[in-house]
Amino acid sequence: NSSLGFQSRGILAIDVMKQKEKGKRINTSILSNVERKFINWMLPKFPNWITPDILTLTAFLSGILILTSYYLSNYGKYFLFIASFFIIVHWFADSHDGGLARFRKTPRPNYGYYIDHVLDMATVFFIFLGLLLYGLDFKAVFLLFSAFTILSYHSILCYQTKGHLQLSFGKISPTEARIFIILINLLLFFALDKYAVIVFYLASIIIFILSIYQIIYTARQLDQLDRKEYWR
Repeated sequence: NSSLGFQSRGILAIDVMKQKEKGKRINTSILSNVERKFINWMLPKFPNWITPDILTLTAFLSGILILTSYYLSNYGKYFLFIASFFIIVHWFADSHDGGLARFRKTPRPNYGYYIDHVLDMATVFFIFLGLLLYGLDFKAVFLLFSAFTILSYHSILCYQTKGHLQLSFGKISPTEARIFIILINLLLFFALDKYAVIVFYLASIIIFILSIYQIIYTARQLDQLDRKEYWR
């Protein structure tokens, strides 16, 4: 009975820690300070008719338009600029929907977390599918998509086990990733596809190495926490 009591208190301690940490967003990327200041400046300026749901829908629709623009770029490379434009639109809507809900004191943390991740992964899929439809090397696109998916899944697991949302890894967040894709679009526009492929391979290797490091580091943290809370 005493061991069960210790175990129950250990579970309770972890639950309390998660509740304190839950919803905490960790972003230490290169542009995080500038981005945070812009978002805080922008939130009070949204008219009442623009709701968080409208911004979320805008982000999703912009993902579809990114995919469409990549496909149409086969018929005119200027559509690559349109794809880049909708990447910026996606950043704007995706970066402000949750913040607007919190600013207006109408947050739905569980719903928001779920919908945000589902639609973000849909947009990532649209972008990589669009690059394939454009004709970029399949292996390069698949490798980078796989690396990004592993790191994204790690972030989701961190939220479940540690209670906070890790938005950046190694000074890189989704904002920097969007800028990366826009730069890739410039390479494609100037017919520098082979350099885009090389960059994709290098980025994939870096993300894979970063993922391995993050997984090992997080596993050690959780192991120490479990030993402290459960081993009596």
